[in-house]
Amino acid sequence: MNEMGDGELLAQYFHEHREECFRALVERHSRMVYGCARRQVADHATAQDIAQAVFLLLVRKGSGLKRQTSIAGWLYRSTTLIARDTLKQSRRRGSREYEAMNPDHEPQPLKEPSTDHGAWVELVDSLDASMDRLSEPDRNALLLRFFENRSLKEVAISLGLTEDTAQKRVSRSLQRLRRLLVQRGVAIPAATLASLVSAHGAPAIPASTHALLLSSGSAAAVPSLAVTTLLKTSLGSILMNQFKTVAIIALVALCATGGVATYARQTRGKVPSKPMMVAETPLQLLNLLAESAAAYDGAKLSSAVHVIGQDRRQRLEALTQWVDSVGAFDRACRKAFGDTATEIALWKDSPPVLYRLDFGQENIADANQKVEGDTAMVNIQRKPGVWQFIRFEKVDGRWQINEEVVDDVASPSDAIKFSIQAPLLNQITRDVTAGIVGSPKEALEKFMSRAIKLDGGQ
Repeated sequence: MNEMGDGELLAQYFHEHREECFRALVERHSRMVYGCARRQVADHATAQDIAQAVFLLLVRKGSGLKRQTSIAGWLYRSTTLIARDTLKQSRRRGSREYEAMNPDHEPQPLKEPSTDHGAWVELVDSLDASMDRLSEPDRNALLLRFFENRSLKEVAISLGLTEDTAQKRVSRSLQRLRRLLVQRGVAIPAATLASLVSAHGAPAIPASTHALLLSSGSAAAVPSLAVTTLLKTSLGSILMNQFKTVAIIALVALCATGGVATYARQTRGKVPSKPMMVAETPLQLLNLLAESAAAYDGAKLSSAVHVIGQDRRQRLEALTQWVDSVGAFDRACRKAFGDTATEIALWKDSPPVLYRLDFGQENIADANQKVEGDTAMVNIQRKPGVWQFIRFEKVDGRWQINEEVVDDVASPSDAIKFSIQAPLLNQITRDVTAGIVGSPKEALEKFMSRAIKLDGGQ
């Protein structure tokens, strides 16, 4: 069974109901999945729940994966998405949270006794965020070679390459990851990076966790309430997560239905206004930001952020487009069906299906502000001992939020999803206005159905 590829194991599990094939997949990938979850949540119990949810998700959705899909890559991306959703729930979809009230109580990365522990601690906080920015082929190559410590021959077979080509791809991908880490302030030589990830990227799993994951493919598996909740809240995000290849398919589909053409006609020739938020203090800017969030005014929201990097600018633009689309959809539903029905259908779930910007605005009145010249920091307490930090800077005499906030509200995968789903949601909004749908619930379900179809089985 060790000679069988991931795709063959998965096919035999689904078609011949061979649970031992699924257990072989768990044996092969569980350390990578658990390690990814543990790095992001830094808590064993939560990481265990996330890992189990990922393998249960494979049970639910694996039969629809395309033959060329890298199982290691799919498991890794699912892990990062579920972990991100878990953190967003605990942070109430705010910006970064730090355990800052007690300097001796900080989130700890996964620790293993070794002489290179200090270098790993420096790397661990930036590793998965940088991996997220790699292309899928580059990410898959690194996952197999270093996170799962496969031989170059095994990597070549898994990726459908010659061994020489696989070696070149791994080397090139490693250099790209190193450059991304340097951009985040982590300068590590490529050889050291490879060594650290190989040693710590897929840590040993406690025996009880290993046994739990092995049982995921069993018909008798009964997940805990925590795992069931994770699946329920994260399944929509997984299904609607769009990779770059899917974006092309989605745009073709939208063109076929006239969505892109209609959107282009609506926007052609219009010069978008750029309303500027002007505030005397960072706290006043946050209050204006809260008002704009409540009004779904994407342009004003984006004007509050000082963005320098092109990548972050593009992600912020995608978020702006999505916020505007959600606002238009919400207003159309309220006009057609009333406030009460719309509030229940669109916003009763936590987190809601649609994006609602939440940066802790309900606690602004109790926030602390520290200004030093042209820079400032605002701390908003989210719960006892847990504070959210937002950095500000003065640009041309005007207070703006530092661009790092974009990483919290619009990751690269989020931005792709926003760009694809905004025109799709605009179509549903036009259906609401035209009276084609009978309720806000029907409108939301129509949007969800179309979004899931665009997933393409990825």
